[in-house]
Amino acid sequence: MKLRKGKTKYLVEKSIESALLAVETYNSPRKEYRFETYIVLMIIQSTKA
Repeated sequence: MKLRKGKTKYLVEKSIESALLAVETYNSPRKEYRFETYIVLMIIQSTKA
């Protein structure tokens, strides 16, 4: 995937990082509030893009 330059590229990269962190958190079996954290991080991800 070819990313755009400048601020757009930065925002897309941070959005992808937030989504990956959300999935990683959700897949962690021993963390409390993992579903709630997943929802919050996915909302952050969708507002960054």
